[in-house]
Amino acid sequence: MKKWLAIGGLILVTVIWGGGFVASDMALGSMKPFQIMMVRFLLASVLMGMISMGQHKKEGKLENRAGAIKAGILMGIALFAGFALQIIGLQYTTPSKNAFLTALNVVIVPFIAFIILKKKVGMKGIIGAIILTRRLVDVSQDLIIRDV
Repeated sequence: MKKWLAIGGLILVTVIWGGGFVASDMALGSMKPFQIMMVRFLLASVLMGMISMGQHKKEGKLENRAGAIKAGILMGIALFAGFALQIIGLQYTTPSKNAFLTALNVVIVPFIAFIILKKKVGMKGIIGAIILTRRLVDVSQDLIIRDV
């Protein structure tokens, strides 16, 4: 039962994640990229605010509030930059190619961990990076040929 629940959860997350690219592409027909981002971030802020209302009373005091605020600001800036680049890029390619390019960040994480944390990258990570990098070249060449 747990296995099927896990598989169902992965399918649901995949549909929602992939649907976001198509929805953003459709929204680009009537809105500018930063208007779309404003709506997405506003909805997310309202939803997270409602969810966290009940959590505020349950949690203890935060020890390092300044550090938490600084970390939140840095993560917010990174998230905003990622969404901005993604949705601006969506104007110039298809949702499926945009999703593929976005998913490549998964390949980069082990190498960032190696640089920052000195954590060794396994053989599977290296092979996966080579395969996906090759596919990125194929997608990029297709974009260049299509635009010429």
